[in-house]
Amino acid sequence: MDTANWHRWIDKGKTGLALKQMKEEAKKQQWSDLEEQISSLLNQLNNSQDKTMLGLRAGELDDKTIQRVTAFARPVLRQLEERLKRLDHHGNWVSEDDVAISMFMRGQKEYMAGHTAQAIELFTQVLEEAPLFAEAHVERGVAYTTQSPPDYPAAIKDFNNALRIRPGLPTALLNRGIVYYTYLEDYPKACKDWREAYAGGLEVAKDYLDQYCKP
Repeated sequence: MDTANWHRWIDKGKTGLALKQMKEEAKKQQWSDLEEQISSLLNQLNNSQDKTMLGLRAGELDDKTIQRVTAFARPVLRQLEERLKRLDHHGNWVSEDDVAISMFMRGQKEYMAGHTAQAIELFTQVLEEAPLFAEAHVERGVAYTTQSPPDYPAAIKDFNNALRIRPGLPTALLNRGIVYYTYLEDYPKACKDWREAYAGGLEVAKDYLDQYCKP
């Protein structure tokens, strides 16, 4: 199974297309846990397709479903790939990484349910198990920005760590740009991050550029 196209589609903002094919593969292999996770992401994406991703000022940071779904799709794809690889070579899909990924998914569910503190705790446990899990740094950083009160310095630290692990990671750049804009009021840095996120294939970054950054 060649999954390279799924990575390219996610990178180019065609997350829904990638998720549909991922769901078909999970269903074919009878991996009900992955199928459920992918179905949940598809539902969130479909429910948000008519919404805009604009609005960076205080009180306007809640409409970020599309980029969250895009970020969540990547570790699901990694888990699907790992299972397919192990199935191909060893006849079973059990992976030593499943504990961290499963915990990561639980953190996502807690965050989506509005349980920010629990999500942060779970993402922290993930990073204790898998310190190089860049997406977990991103998601904990996002959670830090939406907790009450927000912890913006901790969020920036997480986004920076994610970018050290995976230079140019679009979701880390997008969210770090939001913190630069709203908390530090460092508009040049924010716009730079959004430009790099857009260049990296994250289409939603263009909305921020169009509204908040001069050509």
